[in-house]
Amino acid sequence: MKRIKKYQKRSSNLEKMGKYICGLLSGAKQKTFKQMAAALSVSYNVLNRSLESEDHEITFMEWDSIKLIKKHITFANQGHFIIDDSVVIKEYAKKMDLISPVFSSLKSKMVKGYVYVFVVWTNGIITIPLKFKLWLPKKVCTKGKYKTKIEIAKDLLLSVQKAFPGATILLDGLFQSQGFMKLLTKVGFKFFMRLPRNRKIRLTKNGKDIKLNKNKDFKLQGNCRSSTWFCYIKEEKYYVTAEKRKKRDDEYDTVYIVSNTKLEPKETIKAYRARWNIEKFFRTAKQSLGLQHCQSVSFNKQKRHIMLVCATYSLLETTKEKLKLNSAEEAKRALQKNKSIMVNFLNIPVKGTLQVFV
Repeated sequence: MKRIKKYQKRSSNLEKMGKYICGLLSGAKQKTFKQMAAALSVSYNVLNRSLESEDHEITFMEWDSIKLIKKHITFANQGHFIIDDSVVIKEYAKKMDLISPVFSSLKSKMVKGYVYVFVVWTNGIITIPLKFKLWLPKKVCTKGKYKTKIEIAKDLLLSVQKAFPGATILLDGLFQSQGFMKLLTKVGFKFFMRLPRNRKIRLTKNGKDIKLNKNKDFKLQGNCRSSTWFCYIKEEKYYVTAEKRKKRDDEYDTVYIVSNTKLEPKETIKAYRARWNIEKFFRTAKQSLGLQHCQSVSFNKQKRHIMLVCATYSLLETTKEKLKLNSAEEAKRALQKNKSIMVNFLNIPVKGTLQVFV
């Protein structure tokens, strides 16, 4: 009897989440309860209750995401995991749980909001968000609870290690630290990471530490656009690739990428450029799926809103692949035109939210 009730409860929760995903796909300009309810012709409370699902539902969706990723992994294309953070601005919030002043690079100032660290997977064709975790400033955290963004990134990657051993990780220079690189190598991950120009490295184990931008051995000469060197950062061995990039003013800038994997310079650069796919996810999630629009004061509901935005983005990416479209935005327009898909999604199967398109 208990099993039947649990089954029925999960079925009800998934149906509610299906309605919420339809709201995110709707033509509502703001993805708030009020505007999505009007677009779907349902009550405000229906969508509000959609975010009252239990924590195990988030776990089920993560499992479904893992299945979706594994379905797309091939021997020739294992794909990459990308870690990055994003600010979710809540400019007019007054009473939201855990809200705090954070720096927005978009606005170049401190704003009210949340900072989440995301991990997504991409094979260059589709991008699947897998997990995310809130980062809080030190002033807001209780004593002994503070974690840096690098520590949160470690937690996220270690949580996917069992499902994807030996995966390739792409990271921005924000996450560059000796301890983190050492950990990634120890657990068997391959990584490609932006290296700050002021990082001290040396060509030989017993050589002198010199900053990258002042080290003549790491300069690209003449028409050479890229090169890779074997070097030491403290006591650990790595490969540093330099790439000369042309800026908008027609001047050239040199970017450095550090890795624990030896590849040709062009292959290293190509691998690292796949990191751009997480920026596409952030853009679509914010501009088309209302990542920042949830107005609930409950942090649990804020978290579930983001979970469902991630699930919706996975749906769009899978649709994009099946219909051979160019972007997630095109996939959204295609789903909006196909009323039968939207109707079916309102009565989502009990198998799991993402199972509709796995």
